[in-house]
Amino acid sequence: MAPARLRRRSDPQAVCPVDQWAFTPRYTEGRCPLCDWQAPGGESYAGRGGRDLFWPGMAVLLAVSLAMGILVVLTYLRS
Repeated sequence: MAPARLRRRSDPQAVCPVDQWAFTPRYTEGRCPLCDWQAPGGESYAGRGGRDLFWPGMAVLLAVSLAMGILVVLTYLRS
C-alpha cells in the first residue's frame, strides 16, 4: 500500500445525461466537453480560483535566467 502522501485523491466524475460521457469537471471548467452541459456544482471545480499564473511564472523564469547568466559571465571573467 502506498504512503498517504503518494496516494492520489480521486477527482469526482460527472456523467452527462445527454451523451452518457463520463468526464472530470475539474479539467473542463465544469462542462461536458462534447455538448457543453453544465455539471451540477461545476463552478466549485475551478481549482486555483481562476488565477492565471502564466505571466508571473514567466517573470520569475526570466529573472532567474538573467541572474544565472550574470553569474556565469562573472565567473568566466574572474578565471
